[in-house]
Amino acid sequence: METKDRNAILIVVGLVAGLGCCGVVGIVGLGFWGAAMTPVVPPTSPPIAAPVAPAVAPGWASYAFAADCSARNPNLRLRRLTVTYPTTHTVLPCPQQHPRPWAYVTFHLEGASGEALSQWTVSNASGMVDFDVLARAADGLAAEIGAPPTQPIRQDQLAARGTSLLRRDSTFTVPATRGAFVPATYIYRQVVVPNPTAPDGVVVTYVAVTTNPTADLAANDADLMRVLESIAF
Repeated sequence: METKDRNAILIVVGLVAGLGCCGVVGIVGLGFWGAAMTPVVPPTSPPIAAPVAPAVAPGWASYAFAADCSARNPNLRLRRLTVTYPTTHTVLPCPQQHPRPWAYVTFHLEGASGEALSQWTVSNASGMVDFDVLARAADGLAAEIGAPPTQPIRQDQLAARGTSLLRRDSTFTVPATRGAFVPATYIYRQVVVPNPTAPDGVVVTYVAVTTNPTADLAANDADLMRVLESIAF
């Protein structure tokens, strides 16, 4: 397996392994966590701004991550970060992720039957990640749950945090129930957030059931900005 392929699978694990609490861990395969991530290639397209939302608002709370999960996953090297999350979602930090942590923290929302409705994940990004790696990661997730490759909607630079962040939006359609994934179409957002003071940054992802991807992505823009702007290393 090529290094870039392994890096993409690493991102799959880090971004969505916890969807629906622990139900997807076995699906995506935590054995790929040993790969090193590839560098971020600066994009060339102009930044595209999204609506800016305040860092704290009704229905949102600030979560302070403070833990060392590197013994169980050497790729999770950050020990502190802060991020805002919707209070409708359940917090699952890396010390509570089993059998092996896949992200610093996951915020997930489940339906009455335990099906995954939406999830925010903050996982590790070390060095540089380009659009190709993000695409491979997304397609790797789709393949692991029996879905066709993702359908890209856009990949561009998002103006946020005083800089330009790599963003990739896509969808995937699950044909049959697999873990917490039920037959449905999901939007899949990926944004790389570099750390200005250390090599390890994060990848923020958002996965949610959708019936209208374009409208649901637009409706999520303000929440995405709220999460991105709130991150502090």
